[in-house]
Amino acid sequence: MKKFVLLFCCPDQVGIVARISSIFFQNGCNILESDQYRAQESRPHFFLRVVFSVESEGYDNKGMQQHFSECAAAFSAHWILRDLGIPLKTAIFLSKDDHCLSEILYLWSNREIFLEINCLVSNHSHHKSLAERYGIPFHHIASDDKKMAEENILKLTKSCTDFLILARYMQILSEDFLEKYQKDLINIHHSFLPSFIGRNPYQKAFDRGVKMIGATAHFVTKDLDEGPIITQSVKSVSHRDTVEDMKNKGRILERDTLTEAIRYYAEGKIMKYQNKTIVFS
Repeated sequence: MKKFVLLFCCPDQVGIVARISSIFFQNGCNILESDQYRAQESRPHFFLRVVFSVESEGYDNKGMQQHFSECAAAFSAHWILRDLGIPLKTAIFLSKDDHCLSEILYLWSNREIFLEINCLVSNHSHHKSLAERYGIPFHHIASDDKKMAEENILKLTKSCTDFLILARYMQILSEDFLEKYQKDLINIHHSFLPSFIGRNPYQKAFDRGVKMIGATAHFVTKDLDEGPIITQSVKSVSHRDTVEDMKNKGRILERDTLTEAIRYYAEGKIMKYQNKTIVFS
């Protein structure tokens, strides 16, 4: 038995579900999960996520791809069809702090996140022992020469990853890098975006006297910390909390928010739309 996930987005119109359901029926598929959403806008859009199973023997992947390609053309749709039995390939990037990385590796080693982690990359060398503990190749790439660093990162990751995870990687990747990589990057930012974009958000939060701090996992775009938001979480703070107190509380938020976003992505639960996401959690 094989499991697949279909993500389908198109302008809302009559007959979408009927057409897709007929493809499943004609190909002997069994629907295990189905979720849909209609964006209420001047030109409404329809979003669908379906998890289905088929018997391994006799499954025609090319045929299914052709059916959905024709269906997508009829509805002017964007679509993705993934085999959930094949893990997405990724590389994890980090700088000095490793709390997010440690949580990802713990969940991954316990098979709570289904991924193939090909390597860890950092501009700090002290994470090598953690990588070795989990049997993952580690690459120390200094950030002194940004252009050379990005060239080395592309050589390491472009052909062997489906997306990248920035687990408190404090280097800003250039627009040129993003254009060359051409795949998704998920970043964790240590504030409740859109508040306190950029560096030192806890200091900014303290200076502003906020009563709540947060963390945001989002897709990376050329605009710093302004990509589509995937997951967010918050925690109350008070006038008694110092900047260090906020950082300590925030580490838990960052860790949990990022791992939740990664899990949703690995399970095919996220659809990007304009500068937003539809998350079938």
